[in-house]
Amino acid sequence: FLHKVYPLSTSSLFALGDEALKVDFIDRDSSKHESNTGARFNIDLRIDTGNTLMQMGELLCFRGDYENAAIAFEKALTVRREKYESDDEKEVMDACYALGMAYEQYEDFDMAMISYDIVLESIKKTSGHEST
Repeated sequence: FLHKVYPLSTSSLFALGDEALKVDFIDRDSSKHESNTGARFNIDLRIDTGNTLMQMGELLCFRGDYENAAIAFEKALTVRREKYESDDEKEVMDACYALGMAYEQYEDFDMAMISYDIVLESIKKTSGHEST
């Protein structure tokens, strides 16, 4: 008996997009004695990690496990803040908003308000005060 399996996220397609997969090829000078390892790849796994943690948080919310969802969203927020270095980036605001929703469902209203306030301040910075 086979069960239909649904993918966890369509974000894996985005994760393999140009922004997520950055490849740097080093121009090798044959006159230098370097190790013969071929091209070096620089892949920023923080994007995939942040997306995976967000998806885990969403699944935990779906299961009603809001405490662990908040933990997953907090980790995603940390990873995304390290990557983007600003609360004004959409990915950071998305993680912060999801964290606020998890806190709200977990009935930690003070932490939910803090999360929502960060999102609101970021919207004001990026879109101006008329957006609020």
